[in-house]
Amino acid sequence: MKRILRPPRHRVKVVKGVEKFIERGGDVFAKHVAGVDPELRPEEEVLVVDARDRLLAVGRSFFNAREMLSFRVGIAVKVRHGAERL
Repeated sequence: MKRILRPPRHRVKVVKGVEKFIERGGDVFAKHVAGVDPELRPEEEVLVVDARDRLLAVGRSFFNAREMLSFRVGIAVKVRHGAERL
């Protein structure tokens, strides 16, 4: 399969254990961010993925990449659609 957006482009990777919550449409909290596209800015559309780069949801970022990795509170990505609805 050819990838249009190669990792980590437009991706926010989450820690293990929150996948089901996000697939159902739950927002991504800053403390659950494991990795992020270093060029990500606030208000960008992002793909939320697990450690294996499996799509969990799509949404809009609240922070830039550095903030997402350093903050421990707050919503990092407002999920628009979880994978269950895609």
